[in-house]
Amino acid sequence: MLWVSNLSQPRLDSLIAEIKKRKLSELAQARKNQEERQNTLVNVSNEQETTSIEGGNGFLNVNSVALQENARTQFIAIWGDRPLVDNWRVRELVTSSGSSEVDNTNGNDVTVQRTRSLSSIETSVDLSEVPFQPSEKVEAKKEIGNLKYQLGNLFFISLEMPDSAAIYFQDVIQNHPTSDEVAVSYYSLSEIQSSMDLTDEAEENARQLIQKFPNSRYAERLADKYNILIESDIVKTEFTLKEKYQNLKADTSLTKPELADRSTKLAIENSKNNESAAILFEATQMYIELGKEQEIFRNNYNDWVSSKMNWEQDQTNFKRLQDSLKVEVKDTSLNDLRRNEFQQIIDSTLTKPNFSVTFPYYGEYWDKARINIDLFISNFRNSKQMPSIRVLKNELEKPVMEEAADTTNSEIENLNNAQNTATFCSDLESPPQIRGGMDKFLNELGGFDTDTKEIHYSLIINQRGIIEEYEMVSKDTIDREIVNFYNVAIENSLSFDPVIENGEAIKIQCTMKFPVN
Repeated sequence: MLWVSNLSQPRLDSLIAEIKKRKLSELAQARKNQEERQNTLVNVSNEQETTSIEGGNGFLNVNSVALQENARTQFIAIWGDRPLVDNWRVRELVTSSGSSEVDNTNGNDVTVQRTRSLSSIETSVDLSEVPFQPSEKVEAKKEIGNLKYQLGNLFFISLEMPDSAAIYFQDVIQNHPTSDEVAVSYYSLSEIQSSMDLTDEAEENARQLIQKFPNSRYAERLADKYNILIESDIVKTEFTLKEKYQNLKADTSLTKPELADRSTKLAIENSKNNESAAILFEATQMYIELGKEQEIFRNNYNDWVSSKMNWEQDQTNFKRLQDSLKVEVKDTSLNDLRRNEFQQIIDSTLTKPNFSVTFPYYGEYWDKARINIDLFISNFRNSKQMPSIRVLKNELEKPVMEEAADTTNSEIENLNNAQNTATFCSDLESPPQIRGGMDKFLNELGGFDTDTKEIHYSLIINQRGIIEEYEMVSKDTIDREIVNFYNVAIENSLSFDPVIENGEAIKIQCTMKFPVN
């Protein structure tokens, strides 16, 4: 079909004419054979004509349908399908006498009339299956490539004829480069050559597979087998991350908070990629801009700046006073009472004001910004944005609310208790999500040769999703080595997405089970 589709128009017309001519020839031969069969006389033997009428068939075989049908067939073979009436010969003679002259005249034209009748028959050639369109040609080639691969697979696996299988795999690679089976054909060919101790050829086909199809699972298998680095896969991953972030920012359907959330998630999921640092930094800036739009920030920011400036000025003035008094106490003319007063001031310190009253960085977006800052410090310590991140951390750090020893302020006490109380995961609408997913955490552990199915841990997770405390609480006896592995992994690799409730990040306590096998 592909060969026909690639013919020029004149050659295609010639082919169609040849096919029609062949069809007419076959039709003429079939008609000739039919006429010969109709003109053949059947020679009935005497034995057939004198069939015994004795026995149980009755007169003229009225009791046997088979014998009657046989007699009728013999009659038609000899006499034709003439009417069974009297004087049929006379009637036939009268009917044919009127047309005898015409028949004699046109007797020589019978062959010509038959030829004309054949030529008048319209013959057609079905071209519906021929792939004339470019897309149809591509699909046809892919189908041929698939069939050749299946033949190679049949020879390789079912018939155990690797030499014949290799021919078909090479055919797919060389002649059907757009087929979906090219990658697996490279893989199968490399395996065949490896089994035949053709190491160099096997490794070369492995390199070709890794170069052309770096993201296929077959490339990963052969890369591990021959210790080949998939460099193109790394390049493609970095390019894909940058492209994903650009597409994310270009999506006009996303609100600014959604864009910041999605950008943060993208950066954390690709934390091993250097491009993620810039993405996470921009997401943090988005949260800061959103926080500045909140009413609490607009109301408190000026007072916060003023109170900090006043505090700094008070510290400077107090330091000057202390320095001055240090000189005064050295005066021998001072009485003891005055010297003691001066010494108390020198030894004292200023009470830091309660900045929490005017602190402007409260709210959901500021909490998310602080969380991003901690994530940045833990994942991108060597990034060029680190100095800016540390400045932001100092600026956004929540003030410590210092209480006097004799304070009885129940509101402050309740707030401290609320901050130290963890919400149980069973009270949440949805369970907390492991940062990067459970599969990523388990992959860092590897597998264990044990009958233990799972291990249970009680976890206390702070507002930033960091594990503060953990304890193995499985009722079954767990091998000590497995427990040690999980303890190390929880300390170094396990963290959660922050849980936000009523616009604030909260501390939670969960009992989680982790699969062991």
